[in-house]
Amino acid sequence: MKIQLTRYWRRMALLVMVSTLWSAGCGGGVSTDPTAPGGAPPPAQKTVIALNTSGPLSSDTTIGGLGITLNLPDSVTVKTDASGNVDSSVVAASGVATGQATVITLYVGPSGTVPAKLHIALASGAAGMPVGQFATITCSVKTSDMPKVSDFSLSDFSPVDTNGAVIPSLTAGLSTLTQ
Repeated sequence: MKIQLTRYWRRMALLVMVSTLWSAGCGGGVSTDPTAPGGAPPPAQKTVIALNTSGPLSSDTTIGGLGITLNLPDSVTVKTDASGNVDSSVVAASGVATGQATVITLYVGPSGTVPAKLHIALASGAAGMPVGQFATITCSVKTSDMPKVSDFSLSDFSPVDTNGAVIPSLTAGLSTLTQ
C-alpha cells in the first residue's frame, strides 16, 4: 500500500509540474462568447477527436501518465469559460483510461502564425494503463468547412511509467470519431 501511494503522489507531482510549466508564460484562453459585431455568428459545428498511444510496453510496464499537445487548425477552438479555462466537457478520459485517470487541460489561443493549442496532462490510476485510446476531445468548428483529421497535429508527447520514467517506445496518434 505504501508503494502504491508513493507512486500515486509521484505521478500527481509530475502532473502538477507539467501543468505549472504549461501555464507559466502562456496567454489565457479565448472566450467562446457568441456575441459578435453585426450579429451572432452561425451555430458552431462540432468534431470529436480521439487520442491514442501505440507501441511496445514490456510485460511489467504500464503508462502512469502522459503529457501531449493537440495543435488545432484555424477554424477550430474548444469551449472555455469567461476566464479562459477549458470547459470540463471538452476532454474526457476514454478507452483504456476510462474511470481511472485525472485530466488537466490548458488552451492557448492562436498567436500570429502559431496555431491554437490544447495541452493535456493525464495521470492514470495506481495500476497504470496499457496502450490504446486514452482521451476524447470535443472541438467547436467556426466555419461550415469541417476540418480533416490531417488538419490536426500532435506535439510534445511525453509518456511515463508508474515510476515516473519516460517510455521512449510509445507514439501518439489521433483519429476523428464524429463530425
